[in-house]
Amino acid sequence: MPDFIGQNATMKMLERSLDFMAQRHQVLLANVANEETPRYKAKDLDFQSVLASIGKPGGASIPIAQTAAARHPRHMLLAGQPDGLPPPTLGEVPTSSVGLDKNTVSIEKTMAALYDNSTLYSAASQILSRKFQGLLAAIRDSR
Repeated sequence: MPDFIGQNATMKMLERSLDFMAQRHQVLLANVANEETPRYKAKDLDFQSVLASIGKPGGASIPIAQTAAARHPRHMLLAGQPDGLPPPTLGEVPTSSVGLDKNTVSIEKTMAALYDNSTLYSAASQILSRKFQGLLAAIRDSR
């Protein structure tokens, strides 16, 4: 049964989104923790490249939906990526102001990014929870 659930493209997308947001949360928390560290450069994960590889707005195809098809045994996936999508890249946050200690962390921008990330994580987890509730209801009705 878990293989059948794992084949759902929406659930795979939500699972991957939750993983990305959890990773980003850790990076943003590291920025907050290093706000007073001299010469620390603020970092963030680049999701734009990952989103571009997942699909384009306007009804373009989503590569995750193709995972239900059998993969050719000689094709290779990226290491650590079960669905073959590229991982988000960690990069420095562009900033216009640098402190006297050369630290580039803006606590206000970082806290706003943490709030946005938490909101997105909560929304994705609620959607995934409702999907599982729907599956559970279908299982209970079939008895």
